[in-house]
Amino acid sequence: MKHKLNPTFNEFLYALIRLRINKNIIFGLILGLPFPILLMWQDFYSSGWAFSLENLGLKLSEHSYHYIFIFLPILTGLVAGVFGSVRRDSARRIKALIEKLEKLSNVDSLTTLYTRRYFDREIAKEFQRASRNDTTFAIVAIDLDNLKALNDNDGHSVGDAVLESIGRIIHENSRVYDVPARLGGDEFTILLPNTSEEHAITVAKRLREQIEK
Repeated sequence: MKHKLNPTFNEFLYALIRLRINKNIIFGLILGLPFPILLMWQDFYSSGWAFSLENLGLKLSEHSYHYIFIFLPILTGLVAGVFGSVRRDSARRIKALIEKLEKLSNVDSLTTLYTRRYFDREIAKEFQRASRNDTTFAIVAIDLDNLKALNDNDGHSVGDAVLESIGRIIHENSRVYDVPARLGGDEFTILLPNTSEEHAITVAKRLREQIEK
């Protein structure tokens, strides 16, 4: 999958078409105001004319091309607004890409269970939380028998199907705040926060029975 982080001309054009009033446009307008104001003041001062809307209209009608700079604030506002919109969109894409990469690093692609790396972080946090709050947690360890023989005899596609179905069973028997993980190969585990030994044994027995079926 390709991710274009650098904005293209089409993105600038799209940002211009859907541009709305925002802080970038206001900043650009303010940034562009001093130049035309100074030039108009110089023109009126050197010609000895008093500044008024009537005199401004006369100068515009006589030397309209001299006052093209009046549109400078609008131009700077549009440019600043477009660049601000493109920058915001790029930041959103980068954030989405980072979140996707984090998810991929935390989830096993075959079983959709958490990875060992994620499980290690969570168990460290749970140990600190349990020590601080004087609560208990449990860990269910699961090791499959004869997975290597299954792969050798029937092929890895069959073994992968078995692992995928076992991951689904573990998911279905896990609570929202549990941390089910695949440690690697045929080894699985579930972190059960705020769980007694008796409840953990019940969960382990239920998992064994469902996997056996």
